[in-house]
Amino acid sequence: ASRFGLHIRGDLPGSNRLYDLIQAGTLPIVSSKDVGVTLPFPDVVPWDDIIFRIPEGPQSAQRAALVKVLQTDPAVLERRRTLMRKHAPDVLWDVD
Repeated sequence: ASRFGLHIRGDLPGSNRLYDLIQAGTLPIVSSKDVGVTLPFPDVVPWDDIIFRIPEGPQSAQRAALVKVLQTDPAVLERRRTLMRKHAPDVLWDVD
């Protein structure tokens, strides 16, 4: 199973990609200048403690950010996954 899933900006700010990643149990790596505006239920879900953000722009900046994400301490990754599972029912329709 994948540990991470890449969520890149599409034609519109909203999409199912984020929800698909959460449902699959992969930590989202979000690359979008609009992501702060479009994340659902920001008063309930601590997105900054769950997702990883990487910049849009030059590939070198994205590559450096991805390497940093991949080097994240396993204990930190587990805390993020635990939070993601805890808040999955807040954003997914089919999770009890």
